[in-house]
Amino acid sequence: RAAHIEPGHLETTYNYTLHYWREGLTTDITVLRMVKKLRKKHPNSWKALFMHAQVEAERGDYQQALAMLEECAKRDGPEHETEAAIAEVRGRLPQSRLLVKAFGRHEAGISALCLSGDAHLALTGDRAADRGVLRAWNVQTGESTLTCEGHEAEIGSLALTADGLNAASGSSDCTARIWDLAKGNCLHVLDAHGGGVTQVMFTDDGRGLLTACEDGTIRLWDRKEGKLLTSYQGHAGAVHTLCPGVPGHSFFSAGQDRTLRQWEVRNGRCLRVEADYKSPLTALAASDHRRYILAGSEDGYIELYDALELKRMGRRRAHSERISALCMGMRGRQALSAVPGGKIRLWELAANRCIRTFRGMAPLAMDGDGALALSAGPGGQLLLWNVGLANEVLHAPMMLCQSHSIEDA
Repeated sequence: RAAHIEPGHLETTYNYTLHYWREGLTTDITVLRMVKKLRKKHPNSWKALFMHAQVEAERGDYQQALAMLEECAKRDGPEHETEAAIAEVRGRLPQSRLLVKAFGRHEAGISALCLSGDAHLALTGDRAADRGVLRAWNVQTGESTLTCEGHEAEIGSLALTADGLNAASGSSDCTARIWDLAKGNCLHVLDAHGGGVTQVMFTDDGRGLLTACEDGTIRLWDRKEGKLLTSYQGHAGAVHTLCPGVPGHSFFSAGQDRTLRQWEVRNGRCLRVEADYKSPLTALAASDHRRYILAGSEDGYIELYDALELKRMGRRRAHSERISALCMGMRGRQALSAVPGGKIRLWELAANRCIRTFRGMAPLAMDGDGALALSAGPGGQLLLWNVGLANEVLHAPMMLCQSHSIEDA
């Protein structure tokens, strides 16, 4: 009724857009545009500024929200409401979702990256067609600590062992390599691939290495000996991505043939196949307890699955281009998606909505507890983000609508 009486009504416009956002029908960027328009239309309004602050708080930008609320306190508005919001936001300042630092410029760009569980060590691959260079970085200082050369083409995937002693790299030169990070030398060259290696992933016990290949085969290698142990065949085309399944028992793969497959690690047996896709799957991620998996596709969709039953729980358009990387937070409540074009989005999976958009790009990696994420940035930089995937979302309050028509008067 308020919108009918007064198009562009302040509270109604805010509430309506907030509702759309929480229903997953729009992104945080659209909501920000809306509150900025409201502030422009009502430049001296306490309420318009307060609404903007609440949206920033729901996005997790508590620093920006606090600055706006402190400005609200200087204006003519309800003191108790402003003071309560300031106290809530100030208590969440350490959880602010923001850029922590930028470091490690790569002249040719970044083709792959990996972040240790404690976020102290990062690995990157240079985006160069004629050679693949692996670099190790001290995340705290931002300094490069190691350079490893050997690949004859671009590195497309990197992995770290839990103890941080070894790394694995997969390249379009049809090889994977296992590295000693203490000495900086290559321990094994795994060359029995019939195409480029698209992803590398260590097994849960750390004794094996899985490699996905453009030839449609997944291979399991002995980490210490560098010997081929098992092959997993079934994909009818390139295998794009892998993610862990039931700890110590299974893993998932997806590829160009538009299928998602679950495999038994030990004997190479395919346990289940999900083939109801319109586009090839390009990224996978598993929750920390392995109950859920998230799949990203070439046409920009993400799909959430119950990993125990391989049952689809939700699907939505996440980006307008190919999803290159996914990460899932604690218990699968929140996730990150990244594309090469320059957007990282944070998702509240239960509501199937985008909470926050970051100005980073794929590749993307996350630490062990979902507090920090590392991405590529403009100019070949590494960007470290505080993403707080374990933090609860602070939901902004709806506003009471007040409108008066000539008839009411």
